[in-house]
Amino acid sequence: MAHAISTLASHQSHPQKGVQVRELISFGFVGALGALSNLVCFFVLDFFNVWYLLNACLCFALAVSQNYVLNTIFTFKHSLKWRAYLSYVGANLFGFCINLLVLALCQKLLLNPCLELLMPIFVELDSSALRRGMLMCFQALGIICAFISNFLFAKFLIYKESQCD
Repeated sequence: MAHAISTLASHQSHPQKGVQVRELISFGFVGALGALSNLVCFFVLDFFNVWYLLNACLCFALAVSQNYVLNTIFTFKHSLKWRAYLSYVGANLFGFCINLLVLALCQKLLLNPCLELLMPIFVELDSSALRRGMLMCFQALGIICAFISNFLFAKFLIYKESQCD
């Protein structure tokens, strides 16, 4: 990971700086779409009382597949391949572990204190609606924390310039 960060830093003076900035912006846009899909899926499954960690796993499967297709075609301009897809999913599993860790820690450590703090403020909401909103925020925080590792793995492992099609 440290090598990937130093390589990214050294590429800043490279003539293709504009390409890297475009890739980062495109990756961010695709990631935002994936995050939106993830959160909508999370909301729907939570509405049906799917356990929050299983919910996160199902949402990950949807978002990582969507992001692979969009990043392959638009961000890194490669062709879709099963082997690359499996590598992409494998690389994103680290980010997913970060997401799950953040979600589980927030749920265990912050959910009840946040509910106690916010219930008097949001008296018109029942506790289940407030709980659902807090879990959505924790899921969003987990997605944000995973973004950096996902970009570095994609850029330097999945879509290396030496793998041109």
